[in-house]
Amino acid sequence: VQIHWTANGPVVHSFYTDQDQLAHQNQNYRGRTSLFKDQISRGNASLQLREVKVQDEGRYRCYTSTMRGNQEAFVELRVIVRQPHTEGLLL
Repeated sequence: VQIHWTANGPVVHSFYTDQDQLAHQNQNYRGRTSLFKDQISRGNASLQLREVKVQDEGRYRCYTSTMRGNQEAFVELRVIVRQPHTEGLLL
């Protein structure tokens, strides 16, 4: 199984030969991505992105390659920043 997540070109996360392959991972994603490895054999190639930033917004591509063939899917990530609630807060 091969899984490659990219965002407008840069590598977000890669997995093949039964392990994460992060040597070519874009530095903006270092330490913030993971896959659900216990679910890959069931077809789950979902990416978990932690500490999401406004700069992460955009189109993500997931490419998978298995003995059954190749597939790709796209996800659009929108980041909404909300102002902290300050009503009634004494400063």
